Amino acid sequence: MGNRRAPAILVAAIGLAWLLATACGGGSGSADPPNISSAEAERDAVDGAPGLTSSVRVRFDRPLKFAPRKVPLESLFELAVADENGDQQRVFVDSAETSANGREVVLHIKRLIPGGATVKVVTRAFVEKAEGEITAEVTSDVSPLQSLLASAVLIPDDVSIIQVTVTPPITAADRDPV
Repeated sequence: MGNRRAPAILVAAIGLAWLLATACGGGSGSADPPNISSAEAERDAVDGAPGLTSSVRVRFDRPLKFAPRKVPLESLFELAVADENGDQQRVFVDSAETSANGREVVLHIKRLIPGGATVKVVTRAFVEKAEGEITAEVTSDVSPLQSLLASAVLIPDDVSIIQVTVTPPITAADRDPV
């Protein structure tokens, strides 16, 4: 009778150990990619003057553990920014670095990033061979209109709206009495 109890106790112990391991995050949940908790763009300053580049601070919900990769960190991120016609443009990241706290990545972009843009990171950055991407809306200190006015050449479609004036010649009546 004692021999039958030993396998039953062993099976129960293994089952309990498995339940505890998966409940504490030791199961498949550890392969889940992090989520973006916020993405904030800030216009860079050059010698105290506003520049035409941005830095985007992407915060995640947990410390980052990157999967093995063969490409630079900046290649895993990109942004989508609406142009003056409302079409989405792909914007590539010039450089990127992780912060000291391990939960942020700072992206450097060679253009202004307005509020309402979308930041994207490929899921395979965190889970090897995973498909898809993690996205978040970007908040910014620059509005879409400010971005357009600061970085685009504006040419009117109808030049007749520009009034060309001719200054009349100065006459003796225009002079002040002495």
